[in-house]
Amino acid sequence: MPKWQWVYTCRREAYIAFMQTQLEMTRSAVTALEQADRNLNTTYKQLQGKLDKQSRAKLLIAQRAWLAYRDADALLTGDIDARGGSMQGMLVALRKRELTISRTADFKRMIEHIAGR
Repeated sequence: MPKWQWVYTCRREAYIAFMQTQLEMTRSAVTALEQADRNLNTTYKQLQGKLDKQSRAKLLIAQRAWLAYRDADALLTGDIDARGGSMQGMLVALRKRELTISRTADFKRMIEHIAGR
């Protein structure tokens, strides 16, 4: 599958499909990542507020490890799909966004689980 088709098919993001230049697409991907990061941070703080001291310490360790994983995985994706190409930065941002959205959903499930106890 061509790289552009993978981006369009996997992400199904209208802002990517209608951009004119790679710079615009990369900027849009970074903006979307920043929004996903803000949502993650908000949800992280909500989860922290529901945990005791011991669990908060474990959450911090897990989150630091997850951030390292997210960043390394995104760099690998960008390298495999577009090493040195103009779309590499966009692909890295899109992968980080995808993983961040998934992590936010994980935190929301944890919060729901705690509330249901």
